[in-house]
Amino acid sequence: MIARGYRTIVLLVVILVSALPLAGVTDDAAALLARHKAFMGWANGDRTLTSFRETIVLADATPAIDATPPAAASHASVEPFGSRRGRTEIVRRGLLYRESAFGYDRPLGDAGFTGRLFWRSNENGFTVTVRAHAASTELTRDVIEAEAFGDTAAALQAPVTFDGVKASVVRITPPGGVPADLYLGDDGALLGYALSPDDPAERELIHDVSYGEFAPNKRYVNALRYGSSARLYRVVNFQANAAIADADLHPPAPRATWTFGEPSTVPITIRREAEVVSGAVYVDATLNGHTGRFLIDSGSYGILLSDRFARIASVKDVGRSSFTGLNRNVVNATEVQIATLAIGGNTLHDVIAQRAAPQSDRDEREQSVSDGILGFDVLATALVDVDLAKAKLTVLDPQQNEPVTKEGANAFPVDLSDFLPAVPIKLQNETLSHVYLDTGNTFFVILPQAMQKRHVGTFIDRENFVGVDGVSEYPATCVRFDEIQVGPIHYKGAPSCFAPNEAFGRSSGLIGFDFLRHFNWTFDYTHSQIVLTPNGN
Repeated sequence: MIARGYRTIVLLVVILVSALPLAGVTDDAAALLARHKAFMGWANGDRTLTSFRETIVLADATPAIDATPPAAASHASVEPFGSRRGRTEIVRRGLLYRESAFGYDRPLGDAGFTGRLFWRSNENGFTVTVRAHAASTELTRDVIEAEAFGDTAAALQAPVTFDGVKASVVRITPPGGVPADLYLGDDGALLGYALSPDDPAERELIHDVSYGEFAPNKRYVNALRYGSSARLYRVVNFQANAAIADADLHPPAPRATWTFGEPSTVPITIRREAEVVSGAVYVDATLNGHTGRFLIDSGSYGILLSDRFARIASVKDVGRSSFTGLNRNVVNATEVQIATLAIGGNTLHDVIAQRAAPQSDRDEREQSVSDGILGFDVLATALVDVDLAKAKLTVLDPQQNEPVTKEGANAFPVDLSDFLPAVPIKLQNETLSHVYLDTGNTFFVILPQAMQKRHVGTFIDRENFVGVDGVSEYPATCVRFDEIQVGPIHYKGAPSCFAPNEAFGRSSGLIGFDFLRHFNWTFDYTHSQIVLTPNGN
C-alpha cells in the first residue's frame, strides 16, 4: 500500500444549508455563533460575500501580504526542477468550491464540490467521487469554511486553552457530517477547529492564525496552520465577490490518457516463494520503449519505479515528492513523467509516477526481480482483466467493453475515495466499512489494533511488516479467525494480522492475496466496481 504526500477531499450527497434559524442549538452556543458572525461581518447566504478567489502559499517561501518582496537571494535555492514554491488556488461560491494544488509550477491535485457531489483528482487528473466517512468529514469542513452554520446542530462544550488563548468551545454536527469543535475567542474570532474531535485516529486540527479584511469589518482567514506542524500558510491574494463560472468548479480533464489498441492478452507471473507469504502477480510493461516486470498492486495510489529501471527507461524527473506505506514511514522520492507506458498494445501517455531507492534488504531483493509497482493510475481509466487461472492479463477500453460476469462471480461496488478500492467486511458481529482490496498485500488480512481486544482468534505468529517504506519497528500479532465475510463471500479460516490504528483508521484495513488468489480480478474503476470470479484455486 502506497500513499502520496498531499491532502485531498470528498462525497456523494446533496447539501442544502441556508441561513435558517439555528436548529438544535443551545442558547449559549447560539450566542457564541452569533458573536462569531458579528466578528466575521458576514455569513453564508446573506449576500455580503457571495464568492471569492484566493491563493494560499507556505509563508516562509513567500513575502508577507501587501509587503515589498525581499531580495531574490534571501529565499534562493538551487532546484533542478525549477521553483519549489507551492501554492493552492481556491475558488468558492457559497458551499461550492474547487481547490487546486500546484508545485514546481505543475498540478499536484484538485478537489471540490459542484453542488451535487464532492470529488477529487490526483496529479494525473484522474477523478473519483468521495463517499462514506471521508465524505462526511469534508462536508463538515465545507460548512465551516463557508461560514454556513445556519442549519447546524450546536452545543456548548467545556472551555479550553487553544494556542495559548482561553477559548469557548462549540460542537457542531452538520446533517450528514462528522462532529467538529469550534474554538472561539472572546471577540468571536474562530481560533481553529477540530474535525472528529473524539477519535484520535481520525481527528484533524486546523489553526486559524490571523484574519484580513476584504471590506471594512468584513473578515476572512489570511493565515493558518495544520495539526501540530509549525508551518504557516498565508493567503497572498484574496478577491471578494469574484466572477466564478460553473466551469470553474468542475474537475479537470485527465492529464494522462490511454490509446487503446485491439484487445490482446499478455502473460502474468505469479510468484510463490518463501519470501512471499502467499503470492504476488507481475506483468511486463514497456516504458519509453524499455520493458520491465511490475507488481500489480491495487493497494498503491500510483506507479512506483525502482531508481535502477527509471534510469534505464530515461523517464523525466519533474519534482520532489514522498510516499508512505503500511508502516507509515515517510520515504523521499522523485516524481517523474513517463512518456509512454504500454501493455498489450495499449499505451498510457504522459503519466506522472514516482521513483525511489530500496528501503530495506527485502525491498532491494524485490527490485532485483521487479522494476516497480503498477497501481491506481494504470487501473483508473482502463478496464483491466487479470485471469489468475490462465495466467494472463488484458487491458480494454471501458467505453467499448464491459466486464464479463460469469456464473458465481461477484461484482463488488468499491469506494475509490482514497484512489484505492474499499469494501465493507464483517468480522463476527462487527462491520468495518472501508477495507481495501490490496493485490500487492502478501500479509493476508490486516486489521486495526483496536479490533484485537474485541475479537479472539487462534494465535499463528508475530510478523514484521515489510513494504515499500521499510520494515515495521515492532512485530504484529497474527491470528486465524473462523470466518470473515467479504460481501456475500465467506472467507473461512482467515489469517489476519493487526496493524497500528494510525495506518488506516479504526474502520479500515487490507484484504490480501491469500483471499484474492481464489478469484480472477476485473478492475472496472470507471463504474466503481471490481468483479471477482472464482477460479477454482
